[in-house]
Parts: sequence; C-alpha cells; structure tokens
Amino acid sequence: MSVELKDEIKDEIENVRRRYAIIKDYLSGAEYELSEVKGCLHEIKEGLSRIWALYYLHTMKQGKPVSLPTRDILDYIDVALTLMEANPDLARLALQFSLTLSRVKIEDLMAALDILSRLI
Repeated sequence: MSVELKDEIKDEIENVRRRYAIIKDYLSGAEYELSEVKGCLHEIKEGLSRIWALYYLHTMKQGKPVSLPTRDILDYIDVALTLMEANPDLARLALQFSLTLSRVKIEDLMAALDILSRLI
C-alpha cells in the first residue's frame, strides 16, 4: 500500500474516532448542541464512506477486493439524523434507537477501524 494511501486511511480513521468520541460522550449523557451532534454523525458517515472506498481501492489493486461492512451503519445514521430532525427533544433517544437497530454495531466497527489502522 502506498504511503499516501495509508496516511489518508489513517487520517480518516482518526477523524471518525474523534467524532465517535463525541457521540459516545453524548450518549452517556453529556450535553452538546444538537447541531454539533448531527455534524459529527455526518462526518462519521462521510469518513466511513471514504475509508471504505480507499480500502476497497487498495485491495482491488491487489486483486482481492475486500469490502468493509459499513452500509448498514450508514443507513441507520441516516435514520438517526431524520428522527433527530423530526423531534429534537428526543434526539438522544432517537440516536440510541437507530444505532441499536443496526446489525453492525458502531462499537464493533470502531474496534475494527482500530485494528485496520494498525494493519495498514
């Protein structure tokens, strides 16, 4: 894997990790502006998409394309954003509800990203 591609993937993982820390803190009861929480969700979604694309491109070049299991969580981030917009007073509950429905748990995905950042 080229150094540039590795660095780009690692940078994206670190950005997603920082945004997830805010989401995790929010779900634990910390107070944040709703716009900041929604912004973090958008950045996580975009970051995961970029990580997936970059990693897929890398593995495709090796002749063994590997897909990261992000589609499900991306869909439920969209659900969370929609529910949070529809009822801001229940935003935390809407986020918990949406992430609970995902087959791919965000905690597991974050653990996998930690491992991926060490593998590349």
